[in-house]
Amino acid sequence: MAQRVPAAAATTTGGGGGGSSTTISLTGSGTNYSKMEGPIDPSFKTKRQPVGTFQGIKVWGPVDPPGQLGIWGTEVCVDFDICIADGACIEACPVNVYEWLETPGHPASEKKPFMIREKDCIFCMACENVCPPQCVKIFQKG
Repeated sequence: MAQRVPAAAATTTGGGGGGSSTTISLTGSGTNYSKMEGPIDPSFKTKRQPVGTFQGIKVWGPVDPPGQLGIWGTEVCVDFDICIADGACIEACPVNVYEWLETPGHPASEKKPFMIREKDCIFCMACENVCPPQCVKIFQKG
């Protein structure tokens, strides 16, 4: 059974070339949210900007918690705004890449599969293949 990671702060690097670091939370008063449907955009890395990291995992914006959380991961990527937290990816992963992450107040689900052990991914594609809303995308290193 997957463990739960409590909602906590993510580190964000400020824009404008200033290089300042700002800490953001998964909870907030953000009101940006529109119903998102899958699949995840496979070319999101060319269309979105990284806005920071959470426990070493890259987060791609836009992010406006709690309603808009963006896409998380570099090789194991989950669009948190599409994810409905059914747990299929967690159950399918043979190397336990994911743990539940509390995302209180998110309209799609109050928890998300956090790729805390992304570096352990064996690129079997099981999580991507079983995800009902198709919010998971695996990019092989190379």
